Amino acid sequence: MKRAVLAASTVGVGVIAVRSDLGADYGNIGCHLNAPRCDEASFPIHALAHLRIAEFMHEQPLMGPVSLVLRAPFVAVANLFDANLVTVYRVGVFACLLALALLAVMLVARSLAQGHAWVHTAVIGVVAVINPLVTSAIDQGHPEEAVAGAAGIAAALWAIDRRCNLAAVALALAIATKAWALLLVVPIALMVDPSARRQFATVVAIGLLCLYVPLSLGDTERFRQVTEAAGQLGSVPGQVTPANAWFFTAHPGTFSRPVAVDHGQLVYADARGYAVSVPVARLAHALVLILGLALTIAWYRRAGPSDPATLLLVLAAILLMRCMLDPGNHSYYHLPARLALLCWEAVRRARARVPWLAALFIASVWAIAKVKPHLDSDTAFAWVYLGVEVPMCALIVGLALNPCRRSRSTPRTPPSPTSPRHATVS
Repeated sequence: MKRAVLAASTVGVGVIAVRSDLGADYGNIGCHLNAPRCDEASFPIHALAHLRIAEFMHEQPLMGPVSLVLRAPFVAVANLFDANLVTVYRVGVFACLLALALLAVMLVARSLAQGHAWVHTAVIGVVAVINPLVTSAIDQGHPEEAVAGAAGIAAALWAIDRRCNLAAVALALAIATKAWALLLVVPIALMVDPSARRQFATVVAIGLLCLYVPLSLGDTERFRQVTEAAGQLGSVPGQVTPANAWFFTAHPGTFSRPVAVDHGQLVYADARGYAVSVPVARLAHALVLILGLALTIAWYRRAGPSDPATLLLVLAAILLMRCMLDPGNHSYYHLPARLALLCWEAVRRARARVPWLAALFIASVWAIAKVKPHLDSDTAFAWVYLGVEVPMCALIVGLALNPCRRSRSTPRTPPSPTSPRHATVS
């Protein structure tokens, strides 16, 4: 069964990759002219594929190195056949989406172990790979979002299984792909058995050091600039989008962007965009961390490890709050939250017919994107977005904090060999 699911998922991601167009942020020269705020992957991947390590260090983007290293061998093979930029992007998309294929195998296995209906299980396997949020990430040029999301959710699953080292490695890979994965550290660490938490933290730290020390030593100034810029995202005109809670404090501004090349020279044009102040940009990131920690503490006191499936709801709520409170929120930012909800649908005890919560969440984000062209202002779109996603977040939080039916004082027996759940004894 696992081989069949993996084969079907691999074919699916292959079809998606072949049909994808060049991502908006891939091969973006203007992005590099505004360095160090660039989060464009083609330049560093191209350098790494040709083993130009110094150039790779100098071109390091805001995203972490994991997806870049993952894509580089595929790109190197494509370069042997003189592939154009679109083909190079497609093989990189395929490499990134393989992470979703592997996660789909894990989720299908969990759903079958829980005895869910075959329709429920099949929908989980398909939607894990094929849905509008994956398409959005590819269109925007950020398939690495799928790598970070899959690694983070896999870390949560392995933490539930008490597989400490695997969870730690997966979490380190997620963080070294996209920095937002730092939001997952505390909830997942609390799910790890108390006796293994020190080992868990040590493995995560070693993994991050192995991945980031070479970047910091290879080009210290570039690494410092990228780190500082990450905390100020949204403070430059053009970086703020309407779909967030801070848009009402944003101010319009003008910035220059390249629009064409004339006789080898870039041609620039003025464009209008939104920005928030630097204090607001910093506050946005701090507030996500604070709210995420508060929700994690409340969850741990109400249910916590006694109801492992609720960990996925907590992660989904935190990741959705990150979207709503990010000044530069995009639709593909919701992809990790969607994966967390799909995982919850796979591991929860109730035998549902369809993964209703994950489907409702995907439909809400899709509907918002479809409504946007019909609104008369960005402010109206901001109200529509918050009017839909705030209740969605409240629903997820309510499910996560629902008092556990089992007593927290009830001891747990070792996990069943056929199910990831922990049994209890009276």
